[in-house]
Amino acid sequence: MLLKKYIRAVGADDSPFIPRTSGETFVVLTLVRAPNYLEGVHKVTIEIDGLDATENIIEGIFNAGFDKQMRVFMIEGACVGGFNPVDIEKIYKEFNIISMSLTKNKPHPEKIYAALRNHFPDWERRLRIINKGSLLQISKGSSTLYVRYFPEDINKEEIEKVITAFTVRGIRPEPVRLADLIASLL
Repeated sequence: MLLKKYIRAVGADDSPFIPRTSGETFVVLTLVRAPNYLEGVHKVTIEIDGLDATENIIEGIFNAGFDKQMRVFMIEGACVGGFNPVDIEKIYKEFNIISMSLTKNKPHPEKIYAALRNHFPDWERRLRIINKGSLLQISKGSSTLYVRYFPEDINKEEIEKVITAFTVRGIRPEPVRLADLIASLL
């Protein structure tokens, strides 16, 4: 991937919700031009602990018109609204862009497995979605970012360049940082 100076990314994060309840919450989508110019904001509704996040995010990207501009998709964590998994492979295939989930917390596969197995009859499907892509650990100073990305055959240095292009301070890229800030208001 040729990294352009003013590459655009869509960042996504969910708004606060009450865990283990039924209902809906929001996912905020931000369109950011590197490194930190916010060009658009959109929100979509998802079910808490549902299976509609990926489709609703894809529809939201189209409805907002972000699909014509974005070259990267990044989401905070592998799930939104509890355990509503986001399929980064499906987003990659829909838009033909780098798609990634990222977190500052070290993944604990055994805890995720146990939580899914104990609470969802379709836990295997959710686990398959969460585990898609390759995992990369990026460290900067005392901070670490864990990135799961698709397509899996992309050069790891390219993923690091994308993260760096959108990071102003610390290690968290602006598209997800801004999505988180805006989502916290909903």
